[in-house]
Amino acid sequence: MKKTVISLSLLGLLFGCSAPRVDVSDTAKSVTVRAKRYIDPRHYAGTVYTQALAELYKETKDEWWLQQTCGILDRFESGELLGYGSFISYECGGTAAPEMLLLGFEKYRAMALGAAERMFETQPRNDDGVMLPPWPDLEGRNGLFMDPVFAVTPYLLYSGLVAGRQDWVDYAAWMTLKTFSDLRDSTTGLAHQARDVKNLSRGQITEDCWSRGNGWGAMALGALMRDLPKDNQYYSQVCELARDYFQAVLRYQDKEGLWHQEMTWPDSFTEISGSSLLLYGLGSGIESGVLPKSWTGAFKKGIAGLLRYIDKCGNVANTCSGCLAYGDGSKAAYASHAYYCNEQHAFGPALLALGQSLRLGIKKVRSALGASMVGKAPECVVLLNESRKGDVAWENDRMAFRLYSGQVKHKVSSGIDYWAKRVDYPILARWYEKEASGGSYHKDDGEGFDFYNVGKNRGVGGIGVWTADGLLVPDPYESFEIDYSTPDSLSFTVSYPAIVTNDDSIVLNETISIKLGSYFYKAAVTASSASGKDLVIAAGLTTFGNPQISKNEEHCSLSIIEDIEGVNASIGTVIVADKSAFRGFASQGSDELVLLSLPAGSSAEFFAGAAWSRDGRFDPFIKRWPRIVAEADFDKILAE
Repeated sequence: MKKTVISLSLLGLLFGCSAPRVDVSDTAKSVTVRAKRYIDPRHYAGTVYTQALAELYKETKDEWWLQQTCGILDRFESGELLGYGSFISYECGGTAAPEMLLLGFEKYRAMALGAAERMFETQPRNDDGVMLPPWPDLEGRNGLFMDPVFAVTPYLLYSGLVAGRQDWVDYAAWMTLKTFSDLRDSTTGLAHQARDVKNLSRGQITEDCWSRGNGWGAMALGALMRDLPKDNQYYSQVCELARDYFQAVLRYQDKEGLWHQEMTWPDSFTEISGSSLLLYGLGSGIESGVLPKSWTGAFKKGIAGLLRYIDKCGNVANTCSGCLAYGDGSKAAYASHAYYCNEQHAFGPALLALGQSLRLGIKKVRSALGASMVGKAPECVVLLNESRKGDVAWENDRMAFRLYSGQVKHKVSSGIDYWAKRVDYPILARWYEKEASGGSYHKDDGEGFDFYNVGKNRGVGGIGVWTADGLLVPDPYESFEIDYSTPDSLSFTVSYPAIVTNDDSIVLNETISIKLGSYFYKAAVTASSASGKDLVIAAGLTTFGNPQISKNEEHCSLSIIEDIEGVNASIGTVIVADKSAFRGFASQGSDELVLLSLPAGSSAEFFAGAAWSRDGRFDPFIKRWPRIVAEADFDKILAE
């Protein structure tokens, strides 16, 4: 008899068991650790993250989750951290504070309830009484948008429950019902994001059905379905809205179990923060019995789909950056919004969805973890491109740079060239391959492009020796060695040809390192000189004719923002010196310089970074980039 052999993989396909079983809790812990590179707990995206940690602790009673949650909230309680943004609830870390208070952590009582009282009494409201941010451009308008319900509803619900404040609890439910009533689309049953804000005309409502906007609403409904007392005057209305709304949401769930940036347009990209929040709300409704238990299959399908956009390192893909009445508020405008891996908004929603999975007893899910991220996961890369005349290039998920070799020293020197990428996955090899095959990395095909002309200048952090006669710069690098290279960080060392003067010969060596999630690379410079004397070195930023230059002696920083002619974009560059080495500032030609002392036998360290305005992560660029520079904790980075 002829035997038939069926492979295990085929058997898996036949019986629906081809994908491995992914542990939901372990994945949530990986996401939590990864988020620490990207999350600012003072930002509203950070408050969602902290709330998710609190809910994971509430479900699991795992001490690890308790440490993560209290490790953040304790910093708010001590005054070390003070949240910023549009709602007073952010000041104490958001909804996690009253949730932990409900669990018996009395140390957060004054902080949590004090913020609730201030928000209830002083937060601005529109003509109908719905809370809004204190923005000048909302004055005289009856503005409204979906996002605030996540900041207000669960916070006042849990604060009201613990404080016995019925007015807070009632307002939490009423505000959610009112917001949905005014923004819900009668045709799709989904919600639009905003009315009468920013660049919209008076009374205009955005045309979108944006997934994260809908997710914010789902997050508020999830809290109300699960924890609003059943005898509350608004309970039946909340349940009626939730059943009708989530039935509409499920009509737009895709084959992976997820939702798209513009929910009604399946050709727009799969958006993970919105999908996660929708799953959280759906799961909360199933848990509470408000939504049919038969919808559990749709929830589980969504969790399996979500895990395809999370890899084993905890990276979370496909999340758009901040967005309010984007562009002209049309569906097309929202659909065109850029998305990234490890965008700050990704982590909290993903953790809320995974925590809700655990609450429903779904602890392992068959899914191909990270399958939708193949080739697009962010990582640090350094390479020597010998076919491209010896370029040394390096990148992380924020920026990319290169050094030229001596093969092209007739055109350039040792300045550092900047490649303006606007995606978070590696582009160096792709762009070099594009150039080699007849394309051009000087043209933006959607990932960014090389428009920066370093020439003989210092570029973004190029070094030299400062003397009484001015700046002496070395020729392009002479030797190159990788110290280490991992997806999370890398380090390499280059040596430059000797700078020969009348009375000395100086060789500069530079170790450059970079980490995933950082806006800056770190440079450590050493030197050997024939004379053995102490040196002053310079690190420079190149200008192009119309720079806005900021010099800060207290922070030892040099920062430049400049519109680049012919590119329709602005760039920001920065150098921050180690305070122990900082000697001041200087200028030479098109280069602005930071001076650092370099005693014989020691090293001098500085950070350099760059960004450009067509990278959506820096929108609005003129405000976002200076804040990133001003708030960077270089002392902490230096200590690592």
